[in-house]
Amino acid sequence: MRKQSVILELIRTHICYTPRVFQRINKKLAVNLSEVEIKDLVNHILIQPDEIKRCGKNYYIRSRKARVELTVNAGNYRLITASKYTEVDGF
Repeated sequence: MRKQSVILELIRTHICYTPRVFQRINKKLAVNLSEVEIKDLVNHILIQPDEIKRCGKNYYIRSRKARVELTVNAGNYRLITASKYTEVDGF
C-alpha cells in the first residue's frame, strides 16, 4: 500500500494535461465540463482512488463513486483520457 501512496503522490504532483485531453474527456464521459472542472474531477479521484494498476506504460486509476477510470502515462504523468466504467468491466 505504501508504494501506491508514493505513486499517487507523484501523479498528483506531476500530472499534466494537453489541450486535446479536455475535449477527449468531455466526449468519452458525455459531459460538457470546463478545463477547471475536469482538473477538479481528476484531483478528486487522485485524492482517494479505489484502485490503481499499472499495465504497460500507463496507470489506470479508478473511482467507484465517480464511475470513472483515469489513464495516465507512467513516464511523464500526462493524463491520456478518462473513461466511464461499470463494475462488470473488472480490473
